Amino acid sequence: MSSNDIGARLRRLEDREEIRMLVARYSQHVDDHDFASLATLWAPDARYLWKGSSDVTVGGDNVAALLKSRIEPTGPSYHVNHDHVIEFADDPDRASGLVCAHAETSNATSHNIAAIRYHDRYVRHESRWKFAERALAFLYFTPVADYRDVLRVKERMRLPNGTKLAAHWPDFER
Repeated sequence: MSSNDIGARLRRLEDREEIRMLVARYSQHVDDHDFASLATLWAPDARYLWKGSSDVTVGGDNVAALLKSRIEPTGPSYHVNHDHVIEFADDPDRASGLVCAHAETSNATSHNIAAIRYHDRYVRHESRWKFAERALAFLYFTPVADYRDVLRVKERMRLPNGTKLAAHWPDFER
């Protein structure tokens, strides 16, 4: 793209904004437990994975079903996206992104807070930007009661069922 091509530059800005809205809709649909709408955000062969797991879920309907099974038991949630770095590929219909986010969940037994990084790949499908891949990584997932000390330990994934796991990134424990 030539720096003098105002049309191409405008298109890139529009693409960037549409990708940001895609990410915002993901958080909205998760928090609203609107899994039918969540399924529409994915390209047909899109992949969803958790860092540290070999499990890969393919396709929007399957991703929505997976997230429903993991999110509904946690109760109400609130996802907030922070920084969002978007890099465009040479192919004008492909991009990648890194989204930094926080989430809160609450059910009858625990109120939790999480710091998340989403490693995304985006593709333009039928004239709309969709997720081609979303890989989820946690800095921590912890009950609010443990939040004060969570960054000082290796096992920063403290799940509601009592399981404690090492966080996905980074490895800076003392």
